[in-house]
Amino acid sequence: MLPGLRFDDIAIRPFKHTFDGVLFGLVMETFEGKVHAEFYPNNIGFYEPWDGSYDT
Repeated sequence: MLPGLRFDDIAIRPFKHTFDGVLFGLVMETFEGKVHAEFYPNNIGFYEPWDGSYDT
């Protein structure tokens, strides 16, 4: 472990921008009744408990 390294909560702010017909952003979406953050254009989904796990 690096000296002085600490783990803490972070905050994110969803955003989206379309450029040349391609969506870029971190967009809050609902899938099967659960809210998650979807990272575009890579289509990586982040779900609760917001621990860094993701779904592609």
